[in-house]
Amino acid sequence: MRTIVKERVLRINCPGFGDQSYLSTGCALPLQDYDVIVVNPMSILHLFDKDPELLKQIEIGQQEGMTAYVAKSDKLVESVACDLETRSKELVKFLESGGLLVYFLCPPFVVQGPFELMDNYGWLDALAPDKPKDKKDRHMSSASHGKNIDLTSEGETSPFANYLKQTALEWNTIIRAENLSPGYSILATAGPNKCIAGCLNVGEQGGMVVFLPAPYQSDFDQGLVESIRYWYTNKGEPTSKESPIAEPSVYKAAATEAESSPAAYEEPVQEYLPAQDTSYGEPAGGQIPEEIRQPFVHNLEEQSESETKSNKIEELSEITEEGAPDQPSHKVQDQEDLQPLKAKDLMEKMEEISRRAVPEWCVEYSFADLDKLRKQLVELNEEVRLTQAKIVKVEEQISTMEWLKNSLLSAEDDELMNACTKVFEHLGWTVMPSESHKEELWLKDSNTTVAIARIIRSTAQVNRSDLAQLAESVITYWGEHETEPKGILVASTWANRSPAQRTEVDYTDALSEFAEKKNLCLMTTWQLLCIYRDIEGGQTSQENLKETIASTKGRLSGFVLGHPVTAS
Repeated sequence: MRTIVKERVLRINCPGFGDQSYLSTGCALPLQDYDVIVVNPMSILHLFDKDPELLKQIEIGQQEGMTAYVAKSDKLVESVACDLETRSKELVKFLESGGLLVYFLCPPFVVQGPFELMDNYGWLDALAPDKPKDKKDRHMSSASHGKNIDLTSEGETSPFANYLKQTALEWNTIIRAENLSPGYSILATAGPNKCIAGCLNVGEQGGMVVFLPAPYQSDFDQGLVESIRYWYTNKGEPTSKESPIAEPSVYKAAATEAESSPAAYEEPVQEYLPAQDTSYGEPAGGQIPEEIRQPFVHNLEEQSESETKSNKIEELSEITEEGAPDQPSHKVQDQEDLQPLKAKDLMEKMEEISRRAVPEWCVEYSFADLDKLRKQLVELNEEVRLTQAKIVKVEEQISTMEWLKNSLLSAEDDELMNACTKVFEHLGWTVMPSESHKEELWLKDSNTTVAIARIIRSTAQVNRSDLAQLAESVITYWGEHETEPKGILVASTWANRSPAQRTEVDYTDALSEFAEKKNLCLMTTWQLLCIYRDIEGGQTSQENLKETIASTKGRLSGFVLGHPVTAS
């Protein structure tokens, strides 16, 4: 029995069983030295040894919906181009020797300079899962996500069937079946024609490319490793589609026994795992497309030329599908239909239309109109960057305002206290919890407590006892510290009603008269929400608001929702 060893598995941006490394020179070994490569391509920069802070910025941007990182120069893209060219050649040898490439179907993300760009599928080139309109526009959708995963017949007999059947596994990117690259076989869908997992058999030695649902999650990595072991132990053996995939515990046990017996490393496995059909996903001719030998670095000035070549390549790829004109591009042909000669013709014609070398003097030559367009592109990219920054800021403001609205008008206990703390801090006070009452906050300027705020929640009017307790807290603090803070009562009244049903007063006239005598300020959580709004809208300053609160005796007037506010 044989089993794969840890050193023969390369992991890029997805820690787990194997050698965690990068495609940068001096990091990972030559790719042909591995049996399996597992990649989480969040961006092309995540595959190389780049600045962790930069990668963190990109990840934050992706969480906020950004689909591109715009750099001021092309140096960032150019910094990976040389290493990528080397690794592309190694990837060809890796697949020709029967290696397994697994990558997660992440949302498309572009790293772009003024004149060059590269997306997170450029390292795959012709092995990318989709057929884009051009090298800037992937035929993938990341507008939705979910957990509904339906396996196809090919998926049920795939080594990765058990991985895809794991409970709570998610997906965030789909490719419609008609946009799947030729030769790929669909393993799982998230609805009709919505592919979220697929595979491509490459070469005559059993090489395979598999994409799985993103995002990568370490919780499911054990299932991934077991699927990889299952693929490795059954590599090259005939199987039957009627035979079910072994349960993970079965082939995990087989792998464990193999690891404990070094002499069994080269023995074929037959007694532990059922035979399985390996015909799914076989591409025409079983060859690796020559395109992968060139890294995906797109020069924006040559977009028209690359589009023409891309169209020619798509036309030539139809040669491999002759004999089945009515079948969708993702369907797998029978083994007897594969024509190695036509695959060879395709390779030769692809070489004929490959990009010609441009003399250095021609590359360096430019003229005024071209320079003007370049400048315009830089300016447009800067506008995009500024717009994206504004979008992020507005989204943050909406999120904060939504949370404050929900918390101040309906929440209780810690959530209500946290929302009130947020507004008081926004006013410029330092907020500390009271040392004697959990419902009270001390508001400080520098090291001086200038006010004590008591926060209450009620399904009716404010009780006399709450106001009396605030007055007592002020007197107690004055007795202990020889300074008298302002007393502020903040009430969330009628908290179980909708705004339209809150028609009764929050404070009775008697309570208001008592507050005036004791120099106490009475306000509501509605007013706190208005105060936060006014600060964000730039209607007034923090100092003016603090002075208004400090000088109020009895009910605080004004601060009503509904007035138009210009966003800051």
